Amino acid sequence: MTYRVGIGKADITGPCVEVGFFGMSNIGQQGEGLHTRLFARAFLLADESDSRLAIVVVDLGACSQAVKLEVVRRLAGEGEFRVGGRPLYTDENVMITATHTHSGPGGYSSYFAYNASIPGFNRRNFECIVSGIVESIRRAHSGMEPTRVYAARGRLPDCGGNRSEKAYLNNPPEELARYGENVDRDMDLLKFVAVSGRPLGAVNWCAVHPTSMGEKNRLISGDNKGIAAMFFEREHAGLVGAFANSCCGDQSPNMKFGERPDGVHDVERALEIGSLQYREAARLFQDAAREIQGPISCRLDYVDMSGYPDSASRMTWPAAMGYGMLNGSREDSEGMKVRKWGEGTTKSNFREDFDLTLEIVKGFLAPLIGIHWPHPSDIPAGYEAGHAEKPIVFHLGLAKFRGVPLAPSVLPVQMFKIGPLVIAGHPGELTTMAGRRLRETVRLAFGPQAPDPIILAAYANAYSSYTTTREEYAMQHYEGASTLFGPRTLEAYQREHGKLARAIRDDVPVACATSPPEIAEGRLLRGPERGIPDGLVPGLSLGFGSVESDIRRSYRRGESASATLLGGYPNNDLRTGSSYLAVERKDGAVWKAVFDDHDISTYFRWHPRGLASMITIDWLIPLNQPPGTYRIRYNGSYWIGYPREMRPIESVSGEFRVVD
Repeated sequence: MTYRVGIGKADITGPCVEVGFFGMSNIGQQGEGLHTRLFARAFLLADESDSRLAIVVVDLGACSQAVKLEVVRRLAGEGEFRVGGRPLYTDENVMITATHTHSGPGGYSSYFAYNASIPGFNRRNFECIVSGIVESIRRAHSGMEPTRVYAARGRLPDCGGNRSEKAYLNNPPEELARYGENVDRDMDLLKFVAVSGRPLGAVNWCAVHPTSMGEKNRLISGDNKGIAAMFFEREHAGLVGAFANSCCGDQSPNMKFGERPDGVHDVERALEIGSLQYREAARLFQDAAREIQGPISCRLDYVDMSGYPDSASRMTWPAAMGYGMLNGSREDSEGMKVRKWGEGTTKSNFREDFDLTLEIVKGFLAPLIGIHWPHPSDIPAGYEAGHAEKPIVFHLGLAKFRGVPLAPSVLPVQMFKIGPLVIAGHPGELTTMAGRRLRETVRLAFGPQAPDPIILAAYANAYSSYTTTREEYAMQHYEGASTLFGPRTLEAYQREHGKLARAIRDDVPVACATSPPEIAEGRLLRGPERGIPDGLVPGLSLGFGSVESDIRRSYRRGESASATLLGGYPNNDLRTGSSYLAVERKDGAVWKAVFDDHDISTYFRWHPRGLASMITIDWLIPLNQPPGTYRIRYNGSYWIGYPREMRPIESVSGEFRVVD
């Protein structure tokens, strides 16, 4: 049996300056440039009956529900994606899953909690992401062809360890003994080969936290998974390779190095962790021989996690975060630096105390911008007890901004079956053991014909922070304190995934009892977006494109060639599908581009000087770079006058030699 498969890739790199990054929740981590671009990679499959699905892997911190719903809406409205009046790609058969890089611009959620540190909703970034995802699907759809699909499973070498081992070890001893390792090292890969024998690409899932680039980083980056994908696509020219994530909630690559990212060695360590993932994926791609055959099935359900029912009572409660999350995960970030309460703060050891930072955030800034914290009379009976060991610091499900809760409660649970394998989409972060229990639930629900493999695609279709086991939750480490809906959150998700598995097994539909709310953009906190023309440098006779600090005449391999010039405000022109820069090598009388801004050797940095934008481009010359004559090119745009008029800028540095 063959499938019809299409694979597409599109740029989703948003504004690279003056927009906060999603992931570390550090309002000071505002973009100052670009290291590597971000992409959407789409894989479309259709079986012999034309049942189809779309797996889209995006270089984002998470896929927000707003992004997923808008992508589906646009797909349904375009004629090329409709047959016989019905849409080919729907909420049920489109899964958008994020790599979880912490170095991408945020502001694309409908919920305040996930836009707060950006700060606010950023329409430009949202549009860039949505249109890029739709474009990746369009390119995949237009290129669908008969294809064979192969699966392979491998094991990652040391890509880090469990950052909350004490919480992990609180799981039952017999369960711990069953697995041995405290992180999930499996990599599952799907390889796509046209019936003509031409390889098309691959997608894999493995649990590695993209936190090699830490909160001191200010340049957009796909982090270790983006680097892995870059290596794969450059070593397999013309192919698309996606590195999706799985249950990495309590995994950290920084455990390998014994310290959180320091802002100095981040790229080096991202390169090491990315290389490990790439090499295993390349091996699996070479060796994959197990052909996947069988029909495609898709199911999706929406579940209200603010009050998941359990016979006569309830299993979950409106969202809340505990004091144990205030200082981040320690191994990856510093959080709010509220030292009075750290990881492991439970009701039994919690002590009320005054903290100026927390009081400013909760008592001054939040009310100032319009957040309404719940009055004691608004708190449901049993709410505090329902969150068990968690002393609540933020009532995200009860507090509101313009009538909208600060975090989502109606969330999607999704499952795909492709022949003998299953992909389960989870709207958030799963710890290692939580993922193992979820897989076991799916396996048991299918019965004797259990699928293999069962792949967990995390950060899928929406984001709702963490999901831990009940035992991990009791410890209230960062992950447990960030498990929003109480100690039985995982149990509720297990029931939902079990329901989807049985529906696929029995070939019956799933009737959604609820649906996510439509949240108008006017109800969101809008982030600041610059709306003034570019300026020149006061006191200097520099025109746009003028080089202020040029490169030297020669460099050795391993040195950094650098040029600074007067450019345009980078957010004027995102250079989508293009590049802000090129490193060019002279070949006879012709200059040929050898690197652009999607390469780990180039760095694009923005430095404001009044209303002027000074641009520095650095090229860290690879150790294997051929000697020759080179130059650096800048491409940008500047805004002049009203009405808004954009004019292009092209600038080149002086020529320089790369010598042995």
